[in-house]
Amino acid sequence: MAADSTPKPMYPPLARPDARILQAKQEKDRRLGRGLSSLISSSTPPATPAAPAAQPHPPEAAPPHGTLSNIAVGAIEPNPLQPRRQFDDASLRALAESIKANGLVQPILVRRKRDGAGAAPGAPGFQLVAGERRWRAAQLAGLETMPAVIKHVAEDAMLEVALTENLHRADLNPIERGNAYLGLIKTRGFTQEILAQRLGENRASVANYLRMIDLHPDVQDMIAAAKLTFGHAKAVLVLTKPENQLLFAEAIIAKDWSVREAERQVAPVSTHPELEGTWSKSLRAELEAPDTKTAPPAEPKPKSANVLALEEKLTSRLGTRVAIHESRRPQIGKVVIDYYCLDDFDRIMNALGIERD
Repeated sequence: MAADSTPKPMYPPLARPDARILQAKQEKDRRLGRGLSSLISSSTPPATPAAPAAQPHPPEAAPPHGTLSNIAVGAIEPNPLQPRRQFDDASLRALAESIKANGLVQPILVRRKRDGAGAAPGAPGFQLVAGERRWRAAQLAGLETMPAVIKHVAEDAMLEVALTENLHRADLNPIERGNAYLGLIKTRGFTQEILAQRLGENRASVANYLRMIDLHPDVQDMIAAAKLTFGHAKAVLVLTKPENQLLFAEAIIAKDWSVREAERQVAPVSTHPELEGTWSKSLRAELEAPDTKTAPPAEPKPKSANVLALEEKLTSRLGTRVAIHESRRPQIGKVVIDYYCLDDFDRIMNALGIERD
């Protein structure tokens, strides 16, 4: 029998690569060309050729929690515990125009309603946790859907989350902030110190905002409308009677007093609370006095920093309002010391070391 003349290979034949290894390599090559989206998807290669990908959130299905989804604007209802009560119309219109031109940059935060009641047909029901201003502007812009992050948020945490979001944006006026703080204290049982720690505020600041809601309701409206600043409000809080608070607030607005001037005006009551009644009567008489001036007064000479410092020292030392008026002529002027009753006059005389005969 003739010998086989076919030459034999010097090395054994290479093993054919396993089909799964080839498939994994192909999947890896595909991923290298797809960018960041491939890193987010699963890294485990399928054992069989992948079927066409299904839509992650079909309209009839509820998107999972913790995801960023496009949700029908009509399927979202506002947060009943929203601490912000005032939304400026002009600001909303400006934001709506920006959304039309550039889209919505930051998503809102929502939670799924437990029963889904009130949702749009065929869609789950959602409740706003944070982002009501963006939601309102999206409606003005005519958006049908908007990006939203869906999270599990417990009922008793709704106010705290919404408040924190608004605080980070500095969106709340002092009255809204004070009411929100009080709501957290009542619903979560926080002390002022614990609340301050959770919100990253100091305790004195929390206490001052809580005091805002003790002001006369009309004064609260002035603060909410930005007619009075937070500093003005703290000066008004020196007065304990609501009617006196309103009188002083109206005087601040009518006379356009700065915060520093408002503090100086009320300094006598701050030092001697028992003078509130007579001080308020004097202020009322001043406001109600008929204006007999026929010509506008000449512009007063601006007070130097040294004069203002002296006024503050004298006011603190005597416990009453002290004003230094410099004449336009050099080294001439007058010092005016206010008193509000005879007892107050005697007290000032004693403080000056003067005895009445």
